[in-house]
Amino acid sequence: EGALECFLTNEEVSAAAANTDQAYAGVMHRRLLVLRQEYLVVADILADEGGREHTFDWMYHNLGESISSDQAIESSGAGDGRGFEYLEDCFRGVTEGAIGADIIQREHKVRIRVAAAEQSEILTATGPGESVMHRVPVLFVTRRGTEARFAATIDPGDEKGDSVVRSVSSAESGSGLVISVELTDGTREVFGYDPAGAARHVEGIQTQATLICLKQEGDGWAVLGESE
Repeated sequence: EGALECFLTNEEVSAAAANTDQAYAGVMHRRLLVLRQEYLVVADILADEGGREHTFDWMYHNLGESISSDQAIESSGAGDGRGFEYLEDCFRGVTEGAIGADIIQREHKVRIRVAAAEQSEILTATGPGESVMHRVPVLFVTRRGTEARFAATIDPGDEKGDSVVRSVSSAESGSGLVISVELTDGTREVFGYDPAGAARHVEGIQTQATLICLKQEGDGWAVLGESE
């Protein structure tokens, strides 16, 4: 069970946010998805409603032949955890900076970028796909505490296969996030998400929308869309 927080779709952007407290006992999980023409934003906010400490794993998997990350270069075992015994080809790392991983699929790449946070643990591996014999690249980003926030982009490249996203960063804003995506053309796109819909300014633009999507144009910002 869960609840829809917002929905937005137009010619520029499609987005939805929802929450549930039923997936993990005592934990409120909020997820935002924003689809642009050439990349996807995924944001997760998880918080224990009783203030208890948890280990939060953010995972992404994609069909492909291999995965690599400059932040995960130490060959390692899979470690403890339900289902982790099925992981192979494991590499680990720890960083406080931004995280990047590339999944290779023949001549194509899918690029995953995750915004920085303190003491992020990274694990790249292959896991079972259609069977334990069919291996699928997988990325884990692990954070610990009473809450964790993740903001990531999934970038399959433009029609030529070139990367569209250079980096992603995020900052807390009320009960949500402001996610900033720097594109390879030097411009930025910003997504202001606040589940409470509080009055606020995002890049100088006043809003009370749960989600506002902005695109940099010259010295100003164009509104790609606002949820109702």
